[in-house]
Amino acid sequence: MRDLKKLIILAALLITGFGVFANDNDDLQLEPYAKSAKRIGKLDFYLTYQYSFKSSGNLKHLNVDVGEQFKKGDLLASVDTDELNSELNSLLAEKAFVNEEVKRLLTLRKQNAVSASEYERNKSQSSQLKAAIIRVRQLLEAASIVAPYDGIVISRLLELGEFAAPGQTILEIAPIKDNLVINVDVLGSELRYLNYGVELPVSARDKSNSQLAKVKKLTSTPNQFTGLYNVSLAIQPYKNMVIGTLFDVELSGENQLVFRVPAHLLKVDFNQTALIKTKSDSGTVSMQRFNIVDFTQDYVLVEPNGLTTLSIIK
Repeated sequence: MRDLKKLIILAALLITGFGVFANDNDDLQLEPYAKSAKRIGKLDFYLTYQYSFKSSGNLKHLNVDVGEQFKKGDLLASVDTDELNSELNSLLAEKAFVNEEVKRLLTLRKQNAVSASEYERNKSQSSQLKAAIIRVRQLLEAASIVAPYDGIVISRLLELGEFAAPGQTILEIAPIKDNLVINVDVLGSELRYLNYGVELPVSARDKSNSQLAKVKKLTSTPNQFTGLYNVSLAIQPYKNMVIGTLFDVELSGENQLVFRVPAHLLKVDFNQTALIKTKSDSGTVSMQRFNIVDFTQDYVLVEPNGLTTLSIIK
């Protein structure tokens, strides 16, 4: 609404143009200016991860629910591994037998009492069993989901006792440390104030938290429907935080020096630049064009064009 009022004011300046000028002049001095705006963002996780099992089986342990936090090293879920354990025991027993056979054949081979092919065949079988044992042990390790960090459960796709297929997502989780952001949409013209690492004040609309948030990610292309650019602001965890909480985000432009020109002493063209009748130190009167920085109902703020004093013919 505020931007709409400004556009109406600017349109009025376009229509009215110059005021009636007298022959006296008004000397303006540079003054500092920083434009600010408020946007609304939403608390979210920067990254989330999906976890599954490489082996199949019924869910034997499912120790967390949606919204619950956990610590690094906690067992989050596992499948029934009875069949894998039985297979491993069988492979270990078979390999022990084959290894003994390889030793016996090696002794006989040295006495030329057995063929080389029979010895090599048993030796190859021992190697194959070793590979199978490694595979089953890896499946046993992959039959459990152990928390790799302190985090929180985003979603749970299966229930205790249900069958889990290999690769099927069981849990979606997110780390808490260095992973909280406020996602906010801004105008393209505001991106120049939002370099990586810039800190902005943010305040939860439910009054639960206020802190400084740091620019973590900037999109390079606008949303195709809104034309706005998404910015992710990293914040620190706080007590009783709730994902989805709305935050007020204060955007501040860089400080710059401007001339504050009364609106009736200039003309605004359709390129949104200002035409001002000025007088130089030598007394020469001319029309000069200035880039507009901002405007209010009564004033237009313009860039200095390298000047330190602006002498305007009224």
